[in-house]
Amino acid sequence: MLTMSKVFYNFIDSKWVNSVSGKSFDNINPANKDESLGAFPRSSGQDVEHAVQAAKEAFKWWSKVTPPTRGRILFEAGKIIAERKMLLAKTLANEVGKTLKEGLGEVKAAVDTIQQNLPSGKT
Repeated sequence: MLTMSKVFYNFIDSKWVNSVSGKSFDNINPANKDESLGAFPRSSGQDVEHAVQAAKEAFKWWSKVTPPTRGRILFEAGKIIAERKMLLAKTLANEVGKTLKEGLGEVKAAVDTIQQNLPSGKT
């Protein structure tokens, strides 16, 4: 018996939106075929185009943010990821079948990537 979880949406232009088609798919836990991790939008090229256009518009604003401010924002993002490492690792384990140890490694790699690419002294 398939257990249902929540419905997810695309995050485009600072809003949670469904796919243009309105279609979705269930993402099934590879380790437990009876567990749906949620219903996700079945996005198409149109959805990608909307996301790309929104990103281009956001870049106009982001490119005007000073490097030290960008560094502080990214540093905070890295802190939030590190604080939620166990939740994120468990999500990876459920979604793609990684072990918890592999999931923790992925989360650490994300934090390291952010921290290693910040200008020194700019946080």
